[in-house]
Amino acid sequence: MQCKARSTVSLTVGAMAVVLTLCSSLLAQLELPADARSVVVPVERAVVSRALLDAASGLSFVKVRIGGRELSLILDTGAGVCVLDYEIAKALELQQTGRINALGSGGTVASPTFTIGELEVPTESGQNLRARNVTAIGLDLKGLRHTAGRQVDGILGSQVFAQTPFTLDLGQLRLLIHRADSFTAPEGVSEHPLIFALGVPCLRLQFAGLRPRWYTVDSGNAGTLLFHGPLVERVLGREEFEKLPATNSKAIGERASKVYFAKLAQFELGAIQLRDLPVGLCDPEQPGLGANRSISGNIGSGLIARARWTFDYANSRCWIEAPTPRSVDAGPTVVEPSLGLHFREWRGRWVVGAVLDGSPASEAGIEPWDELVEIDGSAAPLAPDELVQRLRACSHSKQSFDVLRRPFAKAGKQAEASLVQLQARAWLKEVVLDEGRVRKNK
Repeated sequence: MQCKARSTVSLTVGAMAVVLTLCSSLLAQLELPADARSVVVPVERAVVSRALLDAASGLSFVKVRIGGRELSLILDTGAGVCVLDYEIAKALELQQTGRINALGSGGTVASPTFTIGELEVPTESGQNLRARNVTAIGLDLKGLRHTAGRQVDGILGSQVFAQTPFTLDLGQLRLLIHRADSFTAPEGVSEHPLIFALGVPCLRLQFAGLRPRWYTVDSGNAGTLLFHGPLVERVLGREEFEKLPATNSKAIGERASKVYFAKLAQFELGAIQLRDLPVGLCDPEQPGLGANRSISGNIGSGLIARARWTFDYANSRCWIEAPTPRSVDAGPTVVEPSLGLHFREWRGRWVVGAVLDGSPASEAGIEPWDELVEIDGSAAPLAPDELVQRLRACSHSKQSFDVLRRPFAKAGKQAEASLVQLQARAWLKEVVLDEGRVRKNK
C-alpha cells in the first residue's frame, strides 16, 4: 500500500484497542441523496454482557450493505478506520491491498487491508447513503460476541464521517447524517473544540485535582469513562489502584488487558451531569492505547448515550445537548447501582464470567462459571441482553431479589442449584484524582 501522507489511526471496541498507521487518503465520504439536507440512519443498541456497571453502557450497531450482503457493524467514533471480520472479507472476495501490524491492548497482530468498492448505509426514508473505495482492515472479530452478545460483522469507523457532519442520538436510536454545505449548528448549545489524535476525535476535560487533558470520544467503548494507565499511576499510585476490583479480558494481541473499577463523585460535560459515575482504570503495565500518554482516557458509550452529540469533524467542533427538556435547576443524576456481574458465552450457554470483589454478587456467593437458572422466580432468559435487562429491572426496585444459581458442570453431569439473594447498592470505592501527589512524592 503506497501512501504519501501518513497518520496514526486508532480503533477501540470495549476492552479492545488497535492502533495502525495508514495514509490520510483512506478517508471516505458518505454521499447523501441529492434532495436531502439530512437523513436518519436507524441504530440498534446491544446491552454489553460483560459490563454490568451502568445501564446506559453498551454498543451501537448500524446496518450496511457490501456486495449485496447485509452486515451489522459497530458504530465506533473511537475507530479511525473501518474493520471487517476477516472471514466475511474473504467471503465477499474483497481485494487485499496490503498488510499492517495492528497494535491492540494485548500487543500487535498482523492484519490484512482490503478495499470496499461500495458501502451502502440504509436510511429510514429508504434512500441509501454510499461511500466508495473504503479501505478496511481484516480482523478476527469472533471474540467480540462475548462482549456484544451478538454476532459482530465489523466496525464503522470515523473515516466515513470525516467530511459529513452527523448527530448521534442513542436515546432515540438514530444517527442523523447532515449535508455539509447546508449544515447549521444546534442553537443555544455550547460548542466544544475537538482535536484529532490517532485519527479519532478528542475532547478536553478537567477533573478536580487534575489539569485539563484530552480524552477520546469513543462510542465503541462499552463503558462510561476509562482512564489510561500512565495517568492512573501518576495521580493514584500503584498501592491505591491495586486494591480496587478488576477484571481481565482478552483483546487484540497476546496479552489480556486488565481494568480496575472505581467511581467518581461528580462528572459534568455539557448537558451531562452525574454523581457516583462508575469508571475504569487501565493497568499501567498493559500495552496498547491504555498506555497512551498524550491521550488520557476514553469517553465511552455510557456517557455518549446520555445526550445528543453533534459532530463536525471537518471544522473540529462538537455540541452536547440534553436528549429531552430538563429544568435549569435539575441536579446531577445518580448512576444506578451495579451488581458486579459480568457474563461470557461458553459453548452456547451464558455463564458468569467474573464477579467483582466487594460487589453484591460476590457477597451473595455467586461465583465464576455459575449459570443463572431463575431470577425473581422466573426462568432466566437465554438471550444475553434480556438476561441483563431482567437483572436491571429487579435492581431498580432497590429491594432484595432471589436468584437460583447452579455451578457449571461438565457435559453429562448436573450440579445442584442453590438460592441466593441479590440487592443492588452503591459499593464501588470513590477514586480521588490528585495530581499534587506527584509533587509531594518527588
